[in-house]
Amino acid sequence: MGYDFKSLTRQADEASNRNKFYIDFEDVDPTVLHQIRDLTEWIRTKGKGSDVREIIAQLFERTWLEAMKEGNANLEVAKSRGDFDLLPDRLDSMAANLRDKAPIEWVKEQLENMTGGGPIAVLQDLPAIQAAYPNGDQGIVVAKGNGHWYFWSNSARQWQDGGLYKAQGLDKDEVSADNVDFTSGIKQMLDLDSAFQGKVHSWAGTKMSDYPDTSTKSYPALRLLANKTYYLKDIRGVFSYYVSLDGKRMIRKFSEKEGVVTTDFTPSEDGLLYITAPAGKTPQVFSESLYQLRSSGVDLNKIHRGYISIKIPKLELEVDAEDLSFIRIIKQLLDESAITRDVYYTGNKQGTATSASWGVYPPVFLKSGETYGLHKVRGFFTYFMSTDDQLVKKFATSDRLVSEDFTPSQDGYLLVTRRLADESSKLISGGLSKATMLPSLDYGALALETDVPFVPKENKTDFTVKKDGSGDFVSLVAAINSLGEGTPNKPFNIYIHSGEYNILEELGGDQWLQTVERTNSERLGIVVPDYVNIIGVGDVRLYLEVPDDKTTVNSAKRISLLNVWKHNTIRNLKMYVRNTRYAIHDETNNSYHGNDVRYIDCYLEHKGNKAGVWQSTQAYAAGTGSNGNYLFENCTFKSATIPFSMHDNENQDGNTIKIKTCQFISGSDVAIRFGSHGSNTKQSKVTIENCNIDKAIHLLEERAGSRVGNHFKVSGGGNTIVPYINVNSAGRKERVEFGDEVRVLRNSGQSEIIIGTPVKLSGNTVQPLGPSEPWLFYGVALDTIAPGATGVIKYRGYIAKEDTGLSALSAGQKIGLVGGRLAVVTDGDFIGYATDSNNVLLRK
Repeated sequence: MGYDFKSLTRQADEASNRNKFYIDFEDVDPTVLHQIRDLTEWIRTKGKGSDVREIIAQLFERTWLEAMKEGNANLEVAKSRGDFDLLPDRLDSMAANLRDKAPIEWVKEQLENMTGGGPIAVLQDLPAIQAAYPNGDQGIVVAKGNGHWYFWSNSARQWQDGGLYKAQGLDKDEVSADNVDFTSGIKQMLDLDSAFQGKVHSWAGTKMSDYPDTSTKSYPALRLLANKTYYLKDIRGVFSYYVSLDGKRMIRKFSEKEGVVTTDFTPSEDGLLYITAPAGKTPQVFSESLYQLRSSGVDLNKIHRGYISIKIPKLELEVDAEDLSFIRIIKQLLDESAITRDVYYTGNKQGTATSASWGVYPPVFLKSGETYGLHKVRGFFTYFMSTDDQLVKKFATSDRLVSEDFTPSQDGYLLVTRRLADESSKLISGGLSKATMLPSLDYGALALETDVPFVPKENKTDFTVKKDGSGDFVSLVAAINSLGEGTPNKPFNIYIHSGEYNILEELGGDQWLQTVERTNSERLGIVVPDYVNIIGVGDVRLYLEVPDDKTTVNSAKRISLLNVWKHNTIRNLKMYVRNTRYAIHDETNNSYHGNDVRYIDCYLEHKGNKAGVWQSTQAYAAGTGSNGNYLFENCTFKSATIPFSMHDNENQDGNTIKIKTCQFISGSDVAIRFGSHGSNTKQSKVTIENCNIDKAIHLLEERAGSRVGNHFKVSGGGNTIVPYINVNSAGRKERVEFGDEVRVLRNSGQSEIIIGTPVKLSGNTVQPLGPSEPWLFYGVALDTIAPGATGVIKYRGYIAKEDTGLSALSAGQKIGLVGGRLAVVTDGDFIGYATDSNNVLLRK
């Protein structure tokens, strides 16, 4: 290959002007496969072109060797080798082509920009990219106008064209300036050598701060992109944060308790990640999710620093699986959320015209020779255009819905129009017949098709905890910290087997208690992640009992054994706590809504706290969000004080609470408590059925006299008969209305029935009881009922003194009928008796 004099002059000028390159002229030994750290250094410093080409080849060889040795690839799939006996042979051929086709600085810049995953933005064209990022940025940007992707060249100080985005594969075994997508990397993003030893990140209210801590280390902030999933491993969650780009808002704190956290994380907006880790741990932040890493067979215990080079192993989502000849991606390509309303495509390039009943989807780039299934598009206004904006196909000659397969003979883009009254249009890569392979027809729904039989790594959702080490984990805390969150379609189930588990010890014992002292949170202990279920197998007993001499005012009010408030099932666990806030704390803080929690076959006991510390020691306590569902079935709640308590919060929609066949054992005069907290809150519906309740049910306003009213409506039946305490400063009380104790009946009499009036039945209605007909007594009105109106009649169980019309009560007094009204009597017939100074128990 020859060069003209001007070309050589330019290369000499480049060498002399860039003093960190072209400084090492020692030969690279081609008989030795060098280490990556040496190769990456030499690629910057070697002065001879032959050496640089050898380095490029060895980078591919060494990368592949390391990936195989460390267990980071599951690529022993026959057709991934193409026409070669071994995949390294194929990479050798690619490298050989690269020696002839790719300037090294160009390749280096491509690698640096592509390892971040997907594009950082999608803009209209190159001028729009230049305007948005005049000084460049890490990552790539896609131009909608021509479908090309652009990267920032540090050497040229400008955005450069990288070719058609994800449009070319490797079937020609070619690596050139138009085709290097196969080298996109999964990246371990933390620079492990940049740790601030002995420092911990801390949120100072309006900004990030830090303070000394010899047992930990922290790292410089990482910028993360919105809606991309990252995998965070072995971080100290209580001192790790995600904050807004301006540093003024904390978006997420990764744990409310001390301990090591491992989790997937999908930011809702671009921001900065601050990681803290224990001194003995090596934290990692990957540019992909745990599920994707697992699907690639990545061994996270053996992974090396930096890149898992070559993204070929990852056969999921953003990976260019079309780069593998044996893989075909089936995907739904139309994004309903991106539709532009009130316009339709005209067929003149990407031009549109106005019409209120129409909408258009963004252009979708189609690849020559590939089949696509169009489902219910408006054919007359749907077009396929060439990459140079020429009309290739119009899908109908009249305005009608079209569903058909289309295989373009050239690369181009599809413009889809639909009438807004129609159902959503769909575009299926692979054709309409492939739609049944997809989990749904939502945008981005994806499946992989292959002619080569291979078994992907198991996507495990069930895990075991066994104390003898024969399960996946030996402790519940380890399981929770390792798994992170599940998903709605694939929740994690933790099956914990028989045994006594010391949760205080699992959390870290005395050292953990020290962190509780300086962590201002009321949800410390085990925090159960979203879509994680804990299921006991056999006799499972969990203990979190803090000794008196290690209990402080802070620790007693901050710790609960389980903190649960999302989508979780807790089944067949016995839980015992002492010197803690609660056994289970189910608190949304009014910031989590639509939760679904289920407690089945559980035993919760709070044994009480020492004097001088937190004394509201419920076995279970909850604070609701909006539209939540709560189920308690066959559970026992026992406490030295109130065993079960729930309150709502202000500005909420209602919740549904079902309590079935449960037992409540109270150390106070109340067994079940529902508190209404704040205004503008809708009513929650509570059903209590067939429960053994030993003390009163209390409905109240959390702030006495607040006039917010009572937001819990309690019904059900089949329960132990107990008193009901109702407090409401805002009007009518929402009384407990069990079906076997009250009825809602119409007043068919001519006069008003007031609260406390004895009534008689008249068919399926009631009337005031006459002064001389005590034998017709049916019950007592709990409402003032106008003629023709309906109200609540109590015919069985307890009546509160304030609902009797009596001025005072003493335990043991008989209550009878005098002149048609309730009265204290000393002889003769009576209808009930006072159980204390506040309640009357009817005899029937």
